[in-house]
Amino acid sequence: MLTSILEAERYDLVVAADGHEAADLYQQCTAPFDLANIDCTMPGLSGAEVYGRIRADDERLPVILISGYDQNRVMAEISEYSCARFLKKPFSV
Repeated sequence: MLTSILEAERYDLVVAADGHEAADLYQQCTAPFDLANIDCTMPGLSGAEVYGRIRADDERLPVILISGYDQNRVMAEISEYSCARFLKKPFSV
């Protein structure tokens, strides 16, 4: 759903099917990212693991973690890294 919304608004996206692909695409992309939207529950690597890999390369990239789980639970998983924003599912445009 989020991909469709952002594409309709004409954002350039890099979309991954799972956590491993997300981490790999981030590492391989030559253009800088302006923002990362990361679903916390993905096959392969979790959202927290992808977030950690991104933070290892870029501590300043804005990140939105998306989850249906409780915000405190999600943020506790990433507490060793710099701050991210949280978006609770379900959400509206």
